[in-house]
Amino acid sequence: MKPFLSLCFLLVAHAVADDEVPVWVRQAATAQAPAYPPKATAVALLQEEHLTVDSEGRRLMRERGVIRLLQRGAQVGASRSYDTRDGRIRLMHGWLLTPGEKDVVFGKDAVLDVSLADGGVEYIEARRKVLRCPTGAPAGSIFAYEIEEEERTIFTQYSYSFYHGAPALISRFVLSLPPGGEARGTMINHSPMEPQVSGATHTWELHDLPYLEYEDHQPPFSSLTPRLALNYYPAASANPRLRRVDDWRSVSSWMSELTDPAATVTPAIERKAVELTRGASSDLDKVKAIAAFAQKVNYISVQLNVTRGGGYTPHPAESILAKNYGDCKDKSTLTRALLKAAGFDSYYTLIYWGDRSYVRPEWPSPSPFNHVIVSIRVPASISLPSVFEHPTLGRLLPFDPTASRTPLGDIPDDQQGSNALIVAGARGALVKIPQLDPKFNRVENTVEAGFVPARGLEVHFARRYYGQSATVWRGALRNEGEAEVKRRIETRLRTRIGGISLGAVNAADAFDQGRFDLDATFTAQHFGQLMRDRLFIFKPGLLAMGSHYAFTTSERKLPIELDAHHAHDRVVVKLPDGLQLDELPDNAAFETPYGTYRAQYASKPGEVSFEQWLEVKQVTAPASDYAKVKEFFERVHSGEQASVVLIKNR
Repeated sequence: MKPFLSLCFLLVAHAVADDEVPVWVRQAATAQAPAYPPKATAVALLQEEHLTVDSEGRRLMRERGVIRLLQRGAQVGASRSYDTRDGRIRLMHGWLLTPGEKDVVFGKDAVLDVSLADGGVEYIEARRKVLRCPTGAPAGSIFAYEIEEEERTIFTQYSYSFYHGAPALISRFVLSLPPGGEARGTMINHSPMEPQVSGATHTWELHDLPYLEYEDHQPPFSSLTPRLALNYYPAASANPRLRRVDDWRSVSSWMSELTDPAATVTPAIERKAVELTRGASSDLDKVKAIAAFAQKVNYISVQLNVTRGGGYTPHPAESILAKNYGDCKDKSTLTRALLKAAGFDSYYTLIYWGDRSYVRPEWPSPSPFNHVIVSIRVPASISLPSVFEHPTLGRLLPFDPTASRTPLGDIPDDQQGSNALIVAGARGALVKIPQLDPKFNRVENTVEAGFVPARGLEVHFARRYYGQSATVWRGALRNEGEAEVKRRIETRLRTRIGGISLGAVNAADAFDQGRFDLDATFTAQHFGQLMRDRLFIFKPGLLAMGSHYAFTTSERKLPIELDAHHAHDRVVVKLPDGLQLDELPDNAAFETPYGTYRAQYASKPGEVSFEQWLEVKQVTAPASDYAKVKEFFERVHSGEQASVVLIKNR
């Protein structure tokens, strides 16, 4: 789940005396910051989190921040998520220091407590408390906050991101352990760094984190900015439930204890498996029937046994079946139980959805994962593009019962190429989810067009979207209907061609075949240009789909992330009466580390055809390669912009 908040509320505040503003706020507010680009609206003079752990595993997290507004109306604030079962925010307040005005304090009345449920979730017990700085605060104002959260858990890992979305002068993480405790921190996206140690307190601190401006087609900031992956080990006398995990097998063993019992096959599960697979003529048909059912189970997040499993413990499969709802771990557990009843082994699989590089092999922990899928052990008779071979667990088929737009045999884009933990007791392992061949996600586009007197160019296209290329259109049709599909087509055509009149649109979701079909007709009244009353010029490549990559800036600071993509266009244009071919563009073909492109032109009496093949590779290129990446797509664009020249018959 990816939470989204849209908040608008009135802060309750009152003026305070100078001595009511903490000393640490006033000290941080005196710091001098360097000049930042005009788009930087704020700078964190101090951001700090202090984690205190006791011998029973209880944790107290204190977060502090001091932010200087660089522009009037800068959107700054503080927020923190918590789970209502295992923790609470016990303190949250803030201060506003405005030049020439009375200082202001924000107490509990200024804090908004909101659910993390989004439009696709009916219920979730995780919540977030939010405190916003007033939007009218002038440049130079200081907004500061302090939050305290307490939590009961058996986890002995923690993660801290040093980058909070703004440049920072000081970003600090502090860990305080009971006597005899140990800690090991791994820096990610940063060179190794040893903490400053004073007794049982460990401190990691970074200075002068720069302003980062979002750039098109960049990797997620989480894969670029520094974070601390922390393991701490309480003394031998601590609560024995505080598990020490040193490798991925120990993580797998622990997670198996929490998750496997819920996938027990009961008579109700057996009956449902029989019902779903009745009439299935093959193993593949059986697995498909169970997968389709699991994806239709409603998504609702209700945590279970949080204090013992940090929210990783699923509900029993029979309970999920009876209630017809659950979250990703529940839907995966129900899938596993039904598969087991039908004769198929499968494994609970932890993954991070949203950043393929977020989970790192060097930090064995259940903490970095935010999603659960299933790895199904399949026989040789099942051959699908996403099946991969594991040396000890056999042929595995990844399946996400939450991703209702992605059929069995496909893998959501954000999960392809990710590190995932297959939970299989001591046999479990961190694996790389397959990166599917771009041709599996291809788009095939066939266009037939002809010039009609007084009406312009009449066009019919038939597009076939396969794999992940189909999911956007599938979602639009399911969630918003045919009207939204038509609106999107019209917007894209107008952007690419100009004035058009859209006719009939037919959209069909061939979900079981992993395909989405889109057929439409339209008229372009001004397609082409008449020159000197004798020559007529038009660009058949404009009727192709076009690349969705466009790089217009001259410089680049961040890496470029290209997603695997394969497209094939065939365009046939019937020529208008009284005109004959005078000049065809040259064919083109080139290959680079970022992709390949080929374009061919051909003609026969009364007809011109244009055909192109574009394959974009799955590549993350450094910023230093920007000129080469940009050149590749400019050459693709030039190939589509080539002109056909017609001349009047003599």
